[in-house]
Amino acid sequence: MTPVRIRQLTRADLPALMPMRTALWPDQHETIDELVQFYFTKDDYVCLLAETTGGELVGFAEFSIRRDACGCETAPVGYFEGWWVSESHRRQGVGRALLEAGEAWIRAKGCTEMGSDAHADNHVSDKAHQALGFVPGSLLRMYAKKL
Repeated sequence: MTPVRIRQLTRADLPALMPMRTALWPDQHETIDELVQFYFTKDDYVCLLAETTGGELVGFAEFSIRRDACGCETAPVGYFEGWWVSESHRRQGVGRALLEAGEAWIRAKGCTEMGSDAHADNHVSDKAHQALGFVPGSLLRMYAKKL
């Protein structure tokens, strides 16, 4: 396992977080000011960072508290919103460390379950979720219609 420290995002981390977010969500283009509003104005959302002993940020994960989540039986419920680890640090326990820190944050918020999702064709994410103890739920296809 790569030794990393998991910690919460600070405003000073936002420039380093931007390329990681873009790698995970290429269609999202928030500004730093928008991310300040998003991350630092609510207590039901957290962004955790994985930092090497040398101070390099090599991954992040985001967690929220939702009213409910498909497949979960309790409410409110924690939600694993997104997660990214640099290619050079994958399969070394960094993702698991991020998830475990997120689980602790979710438990501290009083939740006993956590949901997550992934695109149906993202087989890497599916395998990673299952390796971390997630059980696949029902397959849901989303639709859109322009009006």
